[in-house]
Amino acid sequence: MPMPETAADILVVDDNPSDCGLALVAFQRESPVLHVITMESGAEALDYLYCRGDYERRTDRTLPKLVILDINMPEMSGLDVLRAIRSDPRTAELVVIILTGSYDPNEIEQSVKLGATSYFIKPVDLHEYIEMLRVIRRNWLSPR
Repeated sequence: MPMPETAADILVVDDNPSDCGLALVAFQRESPVLHVITMESGAEALDYLYCRGDYERRTDRTLPKLVILDINMPEMSGLDVLRAIRSDPRTAELVVIILTGSYDPNEIEQSVKLGATSYFIKPVDLHEYIEMLRVIRRNWLSPR
């Protein structure tokens, strides 16, 4: 994957390319000034955040304002990524939103225990995704 030229305002991590595409379109329609980067694995996302591996030469090492994690990914789940983010002082304060395809009280409980900022059921269409983004933007991306 080519190295992003600038730091992301929002990092979306989802192993489903269709869901990544939906996120990009929704963010472009709702907030075209935000720079969104998508990644399809938790390991790649951590490499990006910590400027290692393929991202060790990243010149803009600014952290994103927000990370959106799919909870169910192979090899490294969104909860594993969240655990890594919260355990590192460089990223411990990042806003991390967990997305999942279904309502599972155990996943919600685990997400809360690991320090997720919030938890959303993954929207199935563009309209619902845009509505979710409006909530996220209002609560975690608006100047305070």
